[in-house]
Amino acid sequence: MTLTTTIDGLSLLKRALNYALGTAQLVTPEMLTWPTPCEGWDLELLLRHFTDSLDALHEGVSEGCVRVTSTPEPATGAVSMFRGRACRLLRTCTEVCQEEQVIAVADRPMSSSVLAATGALEVAVHGWDIAMACRTPQRIPDDLATTLLELAPAVVTDATRHSLFAPAVPTRSTLPSDRLVTLLGRTP
Repeated sequence: MTLTTTIDGLSLLKRALNYALGTAQLVTPEMLTWPTPCEGWDLELLLRHFTDSLDALHEGVSEGCVRVTSTPEPATGAVSMFRGRACRLLRTCTEVCQEEQVIAVADRPMSSSVLAATGALEVAVHGWDIAMACRTPQRIPDDLATTLLELAPAVVTDATRHSLFAPAVPTRSTLPSDRLVTLLGRTP
C-alpha cells in the first residue's frame, strides 16, 4: 500500500480518534501516576505528550503546516486537555475539505493523507497505551489495526525506528491489534 492516494487518511484519523477518546473515558484522577507501556512515562505524561501530538495534527489539518513547536501547557488537567484537543481535531477532520493538499511539516512537504494516516497510527497506539495504563485492555478495532498494519512499513522505517519507536517485540498473535502494538515495541 502506498500512502499517497490509496487511503483516506482523514477517515482513518477519525476512526483512531474515536477509539482513543473511548479509552480515555477510563481515566480517573488517581490513575494519572500509573505507569504506561511507554517506558518511564506515567499516564499524565503520556496524555500531555498525546495532547501535543494532537495539537500538531490539528495545525497541519487546519492551517496546512506544522511548525513543530511546543505551546505552553494550560492549567487544566491532562485528561480534560486531551479530550478537548481530541474533540477539536475530530471536529476539524469532519469539517475540512476531503481534497488532497500539501502540508508543510517543518519545511518538508507531506500530503494531507499521509499526515492524517501517520497521525492515525500514533493516535490508535497511544489510545491502546491509555487503556493498558488504566488496567482495562481494549484492543484496537480489527479493521483499524489491519489498515494501520498495512501502512506501518511506510512510517516505521529504519530511519524512524530509533528516534520515534521502540524496537519491535516478537509475537505469535494473529490479532491485528496485538501485531500492531508489538510492531511499535509494546507487549500486549
